[in-house]
Amino acid sequence: MNSTKKLALAGMFLALCVVGSMVKIMGSIALDSLPAFVGTVILGPEIGFFLGALGHLITAILSGFPLTLPVHLVTGLLMGFCMFCYGYARKKNTQTLFFKSMVFNVTSISN
Repeated sequence: MNSTKKLALAGMFLALCVVGSMVKIMGSIALDSLPAFVGTVILGPEIGFFLGALGHLITAILSGFPLTLPVHLVTGLLMGFCMFCYGYARKKNTQTLFFKSMVFNVTSISN
């Protein structure tokens, strides 16, 4: 896949993260990570890192930073790391990194 197509797809997945951040379940849970997971599978772990981190930060911006900016920055980095581990595990097909990515995702959601 050439770089122009990757950039266009990354932009579309980031836009889907923004739309997903506006869909709230029980007032707080947003669907911003689903397009990031799909984007990670299609585009790879490096772009997935940015999709996860920016997807969470956009959700926090639209929510008004309910847990303060530093907490959301750390959570965004954890979401990016989760996406990177998930993409890397899919690329290498290792169960250990897949498990770690799920643990970090649950940890970042609980913040």
